[in-house]
Parts: sequence; structure tokens; C-alpha cells
Amino acid sequence: MPPSLHETYQHAVDLWRQVHPVWTGIGIAIGGFTTAFIKYRDVKKWIVEKHDEKVLHLLLEARRTAQVSMRPGQTVLYLPFSFQEIVKDAGRSEKSLRRTLRRLEDRGEVHEVRDGWNLGPRPDALTLANMEQRIAMPSRWVAHTGRFNR
Repeated sequence: MPPSLHETYQHAVDLWRQVHPVWTGIGIAIGGFTTAFIKYRDVKKWIVEKHDEKVLHLLLEARRTAQVSMRPGQTVLYLPFSFQEIVKDAGRSEKSLRRTLRRLEDRGEVHEVRDGWNLGPRPDALTLANMEQRIAMPSRWVAHTGRFNR
């Protein structure tokens, strides 16, 4: 004779009581690992940016010193920082410094030129300011009708 509905229900409840703590533990573990991974990425990003900022500060300080030593009204052409000079001043390996400079370049803080590195984004970078200079923005004035567009 098949089990009654009440027996089937009771069997399901007993099974759930046995399995429930296991699934709860698995869910908590997955949530904990996810949180730890996200925090690890954030902390790693912060450490890398802090590491990179030391090199950027070194370059900015050298530029500021050059600006202070100018006479008022004097125009100065800033020469690029040579890679070997940056390596010497930063006290880091070439490999580490090259990765730092590439990350700073991706953020638009420095750019590579023929003889070394300059501060600021690459002049031909696709920034909004550069795009406005390169692309003729459509005017509201329509030349052939002599009226404004609406």
C-alpha cells in the first residue's frame, strides 16, 4: 500500500532537517569567499595605486622644482624624464618601474615620448577636449538657409 500524504510530508520534513544545515553552510561559505575576493581586489588596487603614486609624486616634484627655479615671464620647454633617471631616483627595478609607468599612462597621468616620459595625458589621446578640437562640432547656424536650427 502506498504511503499516505501525511507520511510523505513527514519524510520530506525529516529530509529537509538533515540537509538544511549543509546548504546553509555552503551558502555562507560562498558568500564569505565572494566578499573576501571583492575586498582582496579593492585592497590590492589600493596598494598598487599607493605604490604608483610614489613615482608620480617624484615626477611632479621634479617638475615643480623646475617651475620654481624659473624667472617670472620666462618660457620653459620641459624635457622628458629619461627612464634611467627615473629608475635611479625611484630606487626600483626597471621591470617594476616600467609596469608602474604603464599603469600611470593608462590613467592619463604620464605618457611616453621618444626620449623618456612626460607628465600628463598623451596629446593625441581621445579626451573630450581633444575631440572638440579635432572634430568640427555641428553648429546651430545653418549656412545655406541663414537661420538657426531648432
